[in-house]
Amino acid sequence: MQVLSKTLKYLDEKFEYILVALLLSSFTFLIFYEVCMRYLFHSPTDWAEELSRYVFVYMSYIAAALAVKRNQHIKVDIIRQYLPPQWQKAVDLFGHCCMIALSMVITVTTLQIMKMQWEMEQLAQAWTLIELNFNMAFAYAALPVSCVLIIIRSIQMMYIRYKDQ
Repeated sequence: MQVLSKTLKYLDEKFEYILVALLLSSFTFLIFYEVCMRYLFHSPTDWAEELSRYVFVYMSYIAAALAVKRNQHIKVDIIRQYLPPQWQKAVDLFGHCCMIALSMVITVTTLQIMKMQWEMEQLAQAWTLIELNFNMAFAYAALPVSCVLIIIRSIQMMYIRYKDQ
């Protein structure tokens, strides 16, 4: 039980960091590989460029969840800073609620689009990642994955901020 607790705590603290680090390493390797193939061997590959594009997309969206966890999203707080502390907490709570609502809408909408993509694949009309020959639903999956992480981290931040009240 203690091992599970430590593992969950580690994942809670480091999950997004690990994912972003792995994706950044993959992205760097893919770009380096493509540059070497293109300029040293004069044999460019299309798949490395396309895969690196989607690795970058996933990395960016997961980094957005990390920004929520670290409370480092861009926000306009010029008015908030002049409010009393209770109002500041209310404004923060409202912001987290809006973020959760928007993330839910994006998740549901993207899942519907992904479902259509899978159904269209059965009819051989789906968009595909050209060189990788994957359904575009894999590319779209970055949004629901990151939005679910954003929802989890927003709820976690709200709990941390308001647990003493």
